[in-house]
Amino acid sequence: MKREKIRLQVEISKEAQDEIENMRKNLNLSSISDVIRSSLKLTKYLDLEKEAGNEVIIRNKKTGKEKEVVFLR
Repeated sequence: MKREKIRLQVEISKEAQDEIENMRKNLNLSSISDVIRSSLKLTKYLDLEKEAGNEVIIRNKKTGKEKEVVFLR
């Protein structure tokens, strides 16, 4: 099944553009569209976990210190 594609045009700051490009390089992705798709998948996953009543925790490997990821709604 072929997915319908649409083209989006957005206005972002130069800083946001630079951050997206840095993410593209760091994640070894081929395009800005791939960065957006990856970000959407991660956000959806984390949101579903929060909706299920789970906590999303980041643990520092060296210190073991933990912090909860907080989502604003």
